[in-house]
Amino acid sequence: MFGGERAKLKGRIDGLRYGGVWLLAQNNGGNTANSNGSIQYIGLLVPDVHQKAADLQAKNIAFRVEPRQLRNLWYAIAVDCDGSRVEMIQRSQP
Repeated sequence: MFGGERAKLKGRIDGLRYGGVWLLAQNNGGNTANSNGSIQYIGLLVPDVHQKAADLQAKNIAFRVEPRQLRNLWYAIAVDCDGSRVEMIQRSQP
């Protein structure tokens, strides 16, 4: 949904690579610290928050916060099927 390249960190650990940033996850056998799942909130920097929101809305992804401006950035918050919130952040151009 948000891109990334499947890869193995140090050739051993499965993850998604976003340039120099890794997203790693591990199966915990269904034990969660809360009813919404293991990941409650994640933030991603995107080049165009309006376009990313439109792309996701076309796939029936729900939004808790539609794109809006806050000082020098734009952001939106989508909610995945497990209730985890995904914040998309776009830095405003000077």
